[in-house]
Amino acid sequence: MLEFLIFFCIINGLYRLYEIAKLFKKGESGTDILAVLAICSTLFVGEYMACLVVIIMTWTGDFIERYAQNRAKKTLTTLKKMQPTIAHLKDGSKDIPVGEIKVGDIILIKPGEITPTEGILTDGVAIFDESSITGEVAPIRKSVGDKILSGTKNGNTSFYMRALATTDKSEYQKIIDLVAKALNKKPKLVSLASKYSIYFTFISVFIALGAYFITKDLEVIARVLVLATPCPLLIAAPVAFLGAINAAAKRGIIIKNSNAVQTLTEIKSVAFDKTGTLTIGAPKLVLAKSLSEFSESEIKKFAASLEKFSSHPLARAFQNMPVYDNIENIQELTGKGISGDIKLPDGKIYNISIFKGQAGGINSYLYIDGKKSGQLFFEDVVRPDAVSTIANLRKNHITNIALLTGDNFKTAENIAKTLDINKIFSDLRPIDKVDKVKQIQPKPVLFVGDGINDAPVLANANLGLAISHGNLTAASESADIIISGEHLCDIPRAFRISIRTIKIAKQSMIGGIFLSVGAMLFAAFGFIPTIYGAIGQEFIDILAIANGLRASFGADKL
Repeated sequence: MLEFLIFFCIINGLYRLYEIAKLFKKGESGTDILAVLAICSTLFVGEYMACLVVIIMTWTGDFIERYAQNRAKKTLTTLKKMQPTIAHLKDGSKDIPVGEIKVGDIILIKPGEITPTEGILTDGVAIFDESSITGEVAPIRKSVGDKILSGTKNGNTSFYMRALATTDKSEYQKIIDLVAKALNKKPKLVSLASKYSIYFTFISVFIALGAYFITKDLEVIARVLVLATPCPLLIAAPVAFLGAINAAAKRGIIIKNSNAVQTLTEIKSVAFDKTGTLTIGAPKLVLAKSLSEFSESEIKKFAASLEKFSSHPLARAFQNMPVYDNIENIQELTGKGISGDIKLPDGKIYNISIFKGQAGGINSYLYIDGKKSGQLFFEDVVRPDAVSTIANLRKNHITNIALLTGDNFKTAENIAKTLDINKIFSDLRPIDKVDKVKQIQPKPVLFVGDGINDAPVLANANLGLAISHGNLTAASESADIIISGEHLCDIPRAFRISIRTIKIAKQSMIGGIFLSVGAMLFAAFGFIPTIYGAIGQEFIDILAIANGLRASFGADKL
């Protein structure tokens, strides 16, 4: 059994040497150097169980890193699952794989289907959900000749479109390619452990060799190196990070890896998506304006009575409002409006029509017996804690805050004024958002978003934070940090947790290093025998780890 343990430790030591050689070839370094020193020194003095502990810790770190990388690749899976696989040709003779679509092909898009590529509407009227591309919450009405984006969801009518691009050149495919590129090339941050390990390695070797040259005793090298085990670096910092990650999770803040904890403390700028992030993400009736002798409350009641029969997304804004019961002759024109005859309790009958329109926001006009009698205004309302969140970020010395949105400038400007955000980038598609975030200074930049359309920029930003609304989407898979609920106030809390964690981790590592260096000096002069050095190093490790555990507590007060 002992022979097998020794053989196992030797094989792992050789493997670590191989990993070190690969890092040196890339011009990098890491804690593997310290691990090899620890393995060699513990083998030399016969501390085989200590050697095994070091090996287990290094392999655990490798496993966690691979797990994080594999989890990040789920972003691509989520995006690809949404891609249609079959296209319907106009003549109805056959369905073809979307990869066979040619420019100029006339394609049938059925209700609820996702458009496979860009195209031009060739007949009729269609309603689209473009939130996956533009982030715009309001449904978009398209007429003959209008351009249709790939990756958008059709409403409840069929239509034909003429393809403008093959699927490999489509906007949606570009989104997928951007995410793939970001996940493959996003640089791994140098960890705190790697930052300090190189100094600790040189100091340890210098003390060991210096002691040997003075004493000419080979055993002194073992006495020094047994105290050079890298546990304060290998364990203390991860303990602090994991403690913070767990503490944050209890508050609904999911931090995917320790790199995200470190990067969050370095953030200089924050860029927000608008729809669904800073705003609720669903239209809300904010004003009913009377243009006739009817009161505003009557205008709302007329509208609510009709809209309960409508399939239009704006109809949701009238839920739970008082309505008239006697309604006949309901007719809905997809994307344009709805009409019907309403009989009041006094016996009067009015023909009511509601027509949808846009003018710097979402609005509808209500007609009574053919006369324009009221106007209904809808807005995507700012979240209740958005103002305080922005203010708290500024208190944390993050003064450069930007708004990035697919909405028009006037809508974005209204939201930005409410939140005291002075940098506005509007009318953006996902690719545009990536470019804008790259331009924002100073860096690092945190991007906060929620929709599928935010997946590319979340993956390309220095750090991505997704508001999940309780659902894991492509956006949350792309992000480094996820707010599992809808509380924006958890964003400043995540900053505070990270700042505290980094402080504790540095204390643990630097404190452990100083104690180890002091112990090595005592060992070099013969004051600490090898066996007591091994025991003493374990005591130092316990102190460093115990301090790191402090990150697990007190997050509820931050």
